[in-house]
Amino acid sequence: MTSAIDNLVRIAGIEVKYHANVGQGDLTLDGLKKQGFEAVFMGKGTPAPRVLNFGRDDVPGQDLSGVMYGQNFLYEVSHGNIKPNYFRGKKVLVIGGGNVAFDVARTSRRLGGETTIVCLECEDRSSKDRVPADWEEIRGAWEEGIRIQYSRGVRRIVGERERVRKIECPRCTSVYDEKGFNPKFDLEDTISLEGDVLIVTVGQGPDKQSLQSDDLLDEKGRLSVDP
Repeated sequence: MTSAIDNLVRIAGIEVKYHANVGQGDLTLDGLKKQGFEAVFMGKGTPAPRVLNFGRDDVPGQDLSGVMYGQNFLYEVSHGNIKPNYFRGKKVLVIGGGNVAFDVARTSRRLGGETTIVCLECEDRSSKDRVPADWEEIRGAWEEGIRIQYSRGVRRIVGERERVRKIECPRCTSVYDEKGFNPKFDLEDTISLEGDVLIVTVGQGPDKQSLQSDDLLDEKGRLSVDP
């Protein structure tokens, strides 16, 4: 990264400002316009974990103690901030069906947890609704003793004394339709899974704080086009 930036500066004459927190101080859109900039390109990526949704609503209970997000969990593990056997004697529920979710599940298992993955997608590898994780990740989870609950969503997180205790999981009858990702559920077929820890790993999204401060989001939290 340092070499790439040095080359841009040397060849193209680009000015690079380090440790610049866009959206604060003079680095708001209005502030940059006042400094004479005529266009702003924002390429911040998707550093924020996505919250768990059911339909169009956030699943209640994500503020309970014991609920965490996979991206943050892996960061803490990689920086040595979580001790060995941290989850010993605890039931860990991991929500998600991608490679990162399986990475989180296998990591929590190695930290002593009794781990279960819960995913919308089905086990049938020939189906359009198949679990997106690589086969090597799925096989590795089996070999490490991780349970997988296929075709289940999360409708509600149930707490007790402000700690997560269980989740309510209706059966997912389909994940995709002609519109794309649009899960359907059979609410009559709902199971409960108990857990001491819930790790939500359902993808990443943009950090919306700076976008909100510059009034670039609409009432649904989406980026406005040609505002």
